[in-house]
Amino acid sequence: KKEKVIDSTSSVLDIGSGMGVFPAVMKQNHWEVVAIDPDPINIEIAKNYGFELIGHRLELYCKPIEK
Repeated sequence: KKEKVIDSTSSVLDIGSGMGVFPAVMKQNHWEVVAIDPDPINIEIAKNYGFELIGHRLELYCKPIEK
């Protein structure tokens, strides 16, 4: 018996969403979508899918492992 793990009321955070193809498909399937991409060109292209991506530069902060 297969169980349905994800339903149509799920939400997704897509980091590095590019031109927004994957978030657009999720939105068409009634998912709540938040998409982030650092490239302003990708953000402009993604607007063609009917929603706005959040443009933000992601930075990873690491500190040395203490021995």
